[in-house]
Amino acid sequence: MTKSVWKSMGGMLAVGLLSATLAAQTSAATRYDNQIQTTVTQKLAAKKQFQEVKSSVEDGIVTLTGTVDLYQRKLDAAKLARKTSNVTGVRNLITVPGPNVPDAQLEQKLARKLTYVRVGYDNTFDYFALGVKDGVVTVEGQDRTGVGRDEALADIALSAAKSGKARAVSLSLKGFYALAKGAQVYVGGDTGPTHLAVAARTPIVGLFGPTEWWRNGSPYSNDVCVERNDVDCRVDCHRRSCSKWICMDIDVGRVLHAVTDRLRRAGRIAAAELVTIG
Repeated sequence: MTKSVWKSMGGMLAVGLLSATLAAQTSAATRYDNQIQTTVTQKLAAKKQFQEVKSSVEDGIVTLTGTVDLYQRKLDAAKLARKTSNVTGVRNLITVPGPNVPDAQLEQKLARKLTYVRVGYDNTFDYFALGVKDGVVTVEGQDRTGVGRDEALADIALSAAKSGKARAVSLSLKGFYALAKGAQVYVGGDTGPTHLAVAARTPIVGLFGPTEWWRNGSPYSNDVCVERNDVDCRVDCHRRSCSKWICMDIDVGRVLHAVTDRLRRAGRIAAAELVTIG
């Protein structure tokens, strides 16, 4: 036989062996599907907070669907499924719908939040105009120092938080350093507080837009950067202002994955829990 024929036969044999191996693995995983389904269903039914959660199993992978009222319970449900014997993965499709608040009610609530009484002044200043449509908040206006803008964004974020655990704080540099040093993980952009958190050796997830992680980010290999690598105009940008802002359009799911990954690297979350966000 010619050399090329032997190569062809060798290639077909390798493909055949690979197919057989994959088939065997799939068969082994499928063998436990009914057992996994029964166990996960019983575990979910035993907890009141998961009464609206359903599960299905295919090839050892558990898919969770339905709703819960808190995001933490979404993570807890996936953790519960992941710890079941013979589970090879968890696909978490549970949703956290939150309250259905009419636009007018949300706008009125935020309008109250965006009314400030400054220390040292006798007047109440309305710094911003806002609008709400289909649950999306638009804020317009100006302030003299940038402080009002940051407070407005903080108030909006607090109003949207479902856990009730979010807090807006005003700290000195020493106070922020102490807070960062005790944090499980820090998420932030290319800013002074991020660099302070890096100095405190806090686990970092950096959100970078027009600047580069290798230049302005953390020098520690375990820290994680989330950025848009598909935007051509980011190359050597470093602009202070831009009309596009596409480089800062970062998907929330990517950030959640990065936070989970960084916690795992820090030994503060089990490796198996990395698959619970999705």
